[in-house]
Amino acid sequence: MLGAIIGDLAAWTWEHDRTSFYKQLVRDDAVLSCYGTALYNAAHTFFLPDEKVDVTPMGTPREKSYFGQWLMWQIACAWYGQSLEEKMPSFHCMDKEEYYARFFLSELLASLRNGATKGAAYHSCEMFENLSKSWQWREEDKVDELSSGLLTSIFRAWNAFYLGYDFTSTLHNAVKWPGDIHLIAAIAGAFASAMYGCEFSYIKEKYASGEMTRGDLYYHVFNRKDGCVQRLGQMMIDYDKRERKFFKKNCALTNVERHQWMPSDVNLDQFVFDEEQKNRIVRAWYTDWDNRYGFYLDDGWMYFYRSQVLICRFQFEEYEDGKYRIEHLEDTGEFHDSKELLGWLNENTNQRHLSTPLRI
Repeated sequence: MLGAIIGDLAAWTWEHDRTSFYKQLVRDDAVLSCYGTALYNAAHTFFLPDEKVDVTPMGTPREKSYFGQWLMWQIACAWYGQSLEEKMPSFHCMDKEEYYARFFLSELLASLRNGATKGAAYHSCEMFENLSKSWQWREEDKVDELSSGLLTSIFRAWNAFYLGYDFTSTLHNAVKWPGDIHLIAAIAGAFASAMYGCEFSYIKEKYASGEMTRGDLYYHVFNRKDGCVQRLGQMMIDYDKRERKFFKKNCALTNVERHQWMPSDVNLDQFVFDEEQKNRIVRAWYTDWDNRYGFYLDDGWMYFYRSQVLICRFQFEEYEDGKYRIEHLEDTGEFHDSKELLGWLNENTNQRHLSTPLRI
């Protein structure tokens, strides 16, 4: 949800200052469009229902229509629950395409927020998959109703997310599409934050004077003079942390460059996990002095890391007995390897047996 708001602000930055866009995604004076405003109003209505806020839809380029703003409220409903729909303002002149768009967004976001891979989320929504193959959303030179509609924007946002590998790269992809980039970036930001999180923005070497750095997007977006905005932003942050089903890549503080993965020769067959123990590892934790190692889930793989450095990755496989085991263990081939995971498991699973809960 917060990622959708960041996407809208990033689109403004792309339009006004591309240097700042590549260095920090969101410029300090970035302004919300009608889409970002609708998202903000929906979040305000959910978190601060007793505070009055004007949720009247804003005028848009389409006469007598609140194009896309209803869909932004649907993103909020997918994030915070359908009960929010009862508090939604009145929208007029909605068409069939908007209802399809709502269904697609709800299905895709639900899958991603529960830890599905990109491929599994895509295939779980059969109508979206079939329509994406026949709809003319790829034709960049068209500016007619078909190429600038909501479904086209969703297909382009999904493509930006599908080809990205973290939150930042998704928005880099999104703004390069023609059409309404605020709408595309907001939807792409929702997809990316559902899978990757949006706590930090990573800046690559070519944009950051020779070294890769990170910026705290949560802080940057909501560190503004408006106290209500800061308070609402913190509520959104706390909600995402509290309600997460898995720990996300952009929250892990590891580097986001691609690695050359290679099979590990470390044997972990002795470790068996029940459903609760597996889920506790998947949900993971923020690392600190007491918990130096961490895990995050990314597109079907569990990644093991320490001090912002990736060590190895693996997948959980469920067996007929309902237990889970580690399969497809791979190392980065750099300074660390999966022997560190073996050591962590030995230390945290009571001498290789999970008869007691993990100490996490």
